Amino acid sequence: MTRNQAGFTLIETLVAISILSVVTIALAGVLRTSLTVTSIGERLTGASDQGLVGFSRVHKDIRNMLPCSLFPVLGTPLSFQFATVHSVVSNETEILNAPAKVEYTVSGQDSSAFIRILYMPIEGKVDTTVIFDEVEALQLEYAARDESGEMIWSGEFYATQENDIPDLLRLRVLLSAGRFTEERNLQLDRLFRLPLAGGHRCDASQNR
Repeated sequence: MTRNQAGFTLIETLVAISILSVVTIALAGVLRTSLTVTSIGERLTGASDQGLVGFSRVHKDIRNMLPCSLFPVLGTPLSFQFATVHSVVSNETEILNAPAKVEYTVSGQDSSAFIRILYMPIEGKVDTTVIFDEVEALQLEYAARDESGEMIWSGEFYATQENDIPDLLRLRVLLSAGRFTEERNLQLDRLFRLPLAGGHRCDASQNR
């Protein structure tokens, strides 16, 4: 006597489980890749925003650079310092512009941060702000025109009575790979025109 049996055989069940496992693993891989890409995109966007804010801060200080002060104007591959103007609140009502020394430099044992140090002699204070964190590499370059008018780039300068302030400052920053992935480094590059170039000289004796 024969009868019809409902359901799957053992082999059919094993085949179905195998197919389902393959599909699940594939979908998990797609989802993981999507989440990784989204996370990297968010981090890159955040870093780009940080770059815009940081470059804006540098640009504001350079725009207010003082032609002559008690502070020398000098630059190295990892730092740049000059005199600028900052606001001081007087009697809690009046805002005055006062000279101050500002220095942009790397910080930390592994030079992993690019910071802004503002020395305020009138108030007797020092203010430190992080411009870029988790920095893997940073380079400052300076360009000045020679006698023939050609722009010459160098890694350092010192502006005294005998040396002109450079025409251009170039700031390159490479954010740490650990912040994203090894394939997703973010390089920020910005060129600044120094307003005191072209014959202005730093002569501290005029302010003494």
